[in-house]
Amino acid sequence: MSDSDDDEDDDVNAAGAHSIVRAVQRVNASQAPGSQGAAGSGDGVASGVLRLELRDYMEDEELVAGFMGDGDWQLYPWQAECLSLEGVLAGRNLVYSAPTSGGKSLVAEALAVRRLLQTGRTALVVLPYRALCEQKVAHFDRVLGGRWPVKELYGQHGGLDIQGVGVVVCTIEKAHALVQRMLEDDSLHNLGCVVVDELHMVGDEHRGNLLECMLTKIRFKTAKVQEERATAAAAATASQQGTAGASGAGAARSPGSSGGPGLSSPMLSSQAVAGSRSEYEQQVQIIGMSATLPNVGVVARWLDAALYETDYRPVPLAHYVAVGRELFGEDGAVARTLDAPPTWPDMDARDHEKRAGAVAAWLCHETVQGGHSVLMFCNSKNGCQNEARLLAERLDVPERPGPLCEEAARDGAASNREWAVAELRGLSHVNKSAQDLLLQVVPKGVAFHHADLTSEQRSLVERAFACGAVSILAATSTLAAGVNLPVRRVVFRQNYIGTKDCPLDATRYRQMAGRAGRAGIDSQGEAILLGNLTNNLALIREPPAPIHSCLREPDRDHPGRLGMRRIILEAVAVNAVSTTADVERFVKCTLLNASSPDFDTVVKSTQAALQQLFHHRFITWRKPDNVWEVLPLGRASAGTGSVLGPDQALALKAELDRAREGLNLECDLHLLYLVTPLPGPGDKLTNEQWKT
Repeated sequence: MSDSDDDEDDDVNAAGAHSIVRAVQRVNASQAPGSQGAAGSGDGVASGVLRLELRDYMEDEELVAGFMGDGDWQLYPWQAECLSLEGVLAGRNLVYSAPTSGGKSLVAEALAVRRLLQTGRTALVVLPYRALCEQKVAHFDRVLGGRWPVKELYGQHGGLDIQGVGVVVCTIEKAHALVQRMLEDDSLHNLGCVVVDELHMVGDEHRGNLLECMLTKIRFKTAKVQEERATAAAAATASQQGTAGASGAGAARSPGSSGGPGLSSPMLSSQAVAGSRSEYEQQVQIIGMSATLPNVGVVARWLDAALYETDYRPVPLAHYVAVGRELFGEDGAVARTLDAPPTWPDMDARDHEKRAGAVAAWLCHETVQGGHSVLMFCNSKNGCQNEARLLAERLDVPERPGPLCEEAARDGAASNREWAVAELRGLSHVNKSAQDLLLQVVPKGVAFHHADLTSEQRSLVERAFACGAVSILAATSTLAAGVNLPVRRVVFRQNYIGTKDCPLDATRYRQMAGRAGRAGIDSQGEAILLGNLTNNLALIREPPAPIHSCLREPDRDHPGRLGMRRIILEAVAVNAVSTTADVERFVKCTLLNASSPDFDTVVKSTQAALQQLFHHRFITWRKPDNVWEVLPLGRASAGTGSVLGPDQALALKAELDRAREGLNLECDLHLLYLVTPLPGPGDKLTNEQWKT
C-alpha cells in the first residue's frame, strides 16, 4: 500500500466528521510469522505475541474442527492481527483489504460463526454470484456440522423467512430484499452480522445501488437503536442521580445504571455504552472485504468500521503478456520464449486471431503436461464453448495425478474422469445444447462454465475441475470472484468482455487474474494476457480505480444512476424514516455522504429526490403530523422483493395505463389473471410456485 493512502484515511472532512474509532494495519509480503504490526494489541495478542491458533478466537472445539477439516494449520499473522483489532471480536464493524488468495474469507467466516455462537442471531453472507453461493453453502454446512441450518437464498432457492437459521448465503439482490422485509417487519435485530464479500461491488453501476442501499439501511437502523438505548440509559442515570440526591449522598448505585451520552450523529463513538453490556452487543456487525479497494479508508469511514490493509499473498502471482512466441513480464522485457515446435499449427500465422488461438493452445498444453490446470477466460458464452471444443480436439489432456475423490470412490469408478463423465450423463436438469457439448469435451479433460449452464451442470464442472478429471476450463468472467479452484495458470483469450467496446478494467483484471495460484492448492500462479503488448502491459500496471457512491446524480458518462431517489423511497416505504430529522440522519449514513467534500451536496441531492418522488406520487407529505408517507405506487415499487427503481416503475405504470384503455376488465385481479402463466395439461402448480 502506498503512503499516500494515509492522507486520505486521516482527512476527516465535514461529511465524515464523526467520532470514528478505527485501527489501521499495513503488513507487507515479507512479514515474518509471529511479527506484529504497528497498531495496538487486541483480543488475539497476548504479551506482544500474536496467537495464530483458530481456537484462540473461537472457544468451541466442534466449530474449530469444522473449519480445520482434516488439516492442521495456523492463521497467517495478518489474519490474527486483523481479528485482534480492538472490538472486532465483540461485534465492531470491520472493513479489510487483502490480495486474492490471501485468506480473506477465513477472517470473515470465523467472525460470522463466532457472532452466531455469541448472540444466537443469524449471520447473513452476501456474495455477488450464484456459483460462489453454492460453494459457500456447502462450506458452512461442513463447518456448522448440523448445529444450525444453512439457508440458500439465491436464484430459485429459498424464501425470506430466516427464523431459526444459523447462516443465510445469498446474492446481492436477495440480501437487499431480505433486509427490506426485515425493516418492514421490524425484525432486523434478528441478524447478528452481515458479511459482504467483494465489497468493491458497491461501486458497480448496475448492482452497487442495491448493495449501498442495504448497508446504509443497516447502518442507520443500528445507529438509531444505539442512540435510543444510549438516550434511555442517560435518562435512567439522570433519574437515579436525582433520587440519590434526594435520599442522600450515600445511596448505592445499581450496576449498569450509567449510560453513555446520547449522540445526534448516526456514527456513534465507541464511548457510547448502555449499562454493563457491550456497546456492540445489539448492533448488526458489518464485515466487508475486497482485494481491489484502493479507497478502503473512505469505505471504512462510511461503515464506522475498524480498518485493516495488507498486501500479503502466500502464493506468488506473476503477470505476463504473450505476443507470438515471446512471453513478456511486467517490466516489458522478454521473460522467455515459448518452445512450441515449428509444426505447432498456426503458431506463426499472419492472421492475428489464428495466432492468438495457437498461443493459447500451447500455453494450455505445456501447463497440463506438467500436471497442472488452466482457467481460460473468454469474452462470451459462445466463446467459451468454441474454445473448449477446439482445445478438446487439439490437445491430449491427461488426468491430473491425485487420489480418487470421495464421490468417485463411493461409486466404484476407476478414475475421477470416469466418475465425472458418468455423473454428467446422469444429471436431470440440464441445458440440452450445452450438455451435448459437455459430453463431447469432458471425456477429453476439457470443460466450460458460464451462466447458461444449470446449477447442476456448473456444480459438476467445478467438482470435476477440482478433483483433476478436467484440467482445462474455459469460462466467462462470472467465475472470476471467489470460487476456490486449483488453477496454476489463468489465460485471457481476450482482454474485453462481450465486445471490444467493453475492455477489462484494472479491478476486474485483478479479480480474474487472482484465480491463479490459490493458497493450499498451488505453489505459484501465472496470469497471461494475449495480444497487444502496449495495451496489455498498461492493464497489468494500472491500479484499481477508487469506488464511488452509486447514489450520485446521473451525468453524461453515467446516465443510469438513480441518485437518491431509490434509497429514499425504500426507506420511507418501510417506515424506516418519516420526519425531516430522520431523513437527515439517514443520508448521513450513506457512502455518498462519507465521500462527499461537504454535506450541502448530499442535502441538495436528497431534496431533489424528495421533490421528484412527491411529484410522481410515490410519497406524500402528511400534515399536520409533518411526516413523509408512502403512497400505493411507492409501496408497489419499493416493497419487499421488488427490484424496480422509480424510473422503471413509472415506465411500467404508463404501459399498464395504456393497456387498460384497450382492455375490458372486471377488476384489477382480472389483469393479474391475464398475465399469469397457466399450467399445461396434467401439470399442477406447487405451493412454492404459487408463492413465487
